[in-house]
This record gives sequence, structure tokens and C-alpha cells, in this order.
Amino acid sequence: MDAQSTPIRAKMHEGKTVLLDCWATWCSPCMKKMPGLKKLYEDWRNKGLVVIGINFDHTWEAAEAVIRKSELPWPQVYVPADQTVRDFWYRSSSIKTLPAFLIIDRRGTLREFTNDPAALETKLLELLAE
Repeated sequence: MDAQSTPIRAKMHEGKTVLLDCWATWCSPCMKKMPGLKKLYEDWRNKGLVVIGINFDHTWEAAEAVIRKSELPWPQVYVPADQTVRDFWYRSSSIKTLPAFLIIDRRGTLREFTNDPAALETKLLELLAE
């Protein structure tokens, strides 16, 4: 579910390229890449790009303020601040630092895991062209 309790289901995104953007407001590289990611989303959302934010802030209120101010149009999932839950997220996703990007291709296969915002656009465009 996203932070507004709206279910996010894989079936909703079949045949699309999905970017999971793991971020937090206290992460300066995360915030620096947001304008470029927003532009990329605006340019490619009608051609099959889906972005889902995975937020690791300590409170939802901190994230929500930035989401509203930046007018981020994609759904956001908030990872609860409970350390046991966060440890599970980190172990199950192999996330060690933020930002982290997971890209799932149109067939539903995880094709890329990177922490490099500079490499993101190239890989996304490659997968969107498939």
C-alpha cells in the first residue's frame, strides 16, 4: 500500500517499466536527483514508465511535506520507522545506502539495482525501448 493506504498491485503495472525509488528527505543525493526524476517521469509516463517512491524518513510528516512541496506525482510507500521493520526491508532488498533504485522491466523481471542517479536515465531509456 502507498502512504495514502491505496493498494499497489503488480497487476496494475503489467507491461510497464517500473522504477522503485528508495529515498529520504535527509539524504542529499536523494533530494538532488528529484527534479531530474520528475522530468523523466513526465516525459515517459505515457510511454510505459511507472515510478513508485519508497520512503525511509523517520516520520511520514517529513516526507509528506517534501512530496507536496515538490509536487511528486507518483505513489509513495512509507517504510515504518520501527527498526525491526526497517532491518527486514534492508535485508530483503539488499539496500545498504540511499538513494537506491530498482528497475523492473515490462516482463516483471528485476533488471537493475543501482545507487547511481547518473546511470538511472540511461538504463530506464534502454528498458523503455524494449
